[in-house]
Amino acid sequence: YLWLSKVDGVAQVWINGTLVRPKAADTSAPPTAEAHLKPLTFDVTASLRADAPNEAIVVVQRTRLAELGAGGLLGPAYIYRDR
Repeated sequence: YLWLSKVDGVAQVWINGTLVRPKAADTSAPPTAEAHLKPLTFDVTASLRADAPNEAIVVVQRTRLAELGAGGLLGPAYIYRDR
């Protein structure tokens, strides 16, 4: 999974050119997730390659005006797996 620790806006994630869905998202829902200063998790399992380098692209679009002008990806991103 790709965990975005702090997001403010609508996020989309591509892994190796494939748009991935948020964790536990309905497959009929759009492959985006929205958060306001909260974490988001995306299921990147099917898109990762074990035998080659991987490329992750994260796009966050600010959807509202905050008092401090913040928005976007506001914290680190991590890749992890469930045990």
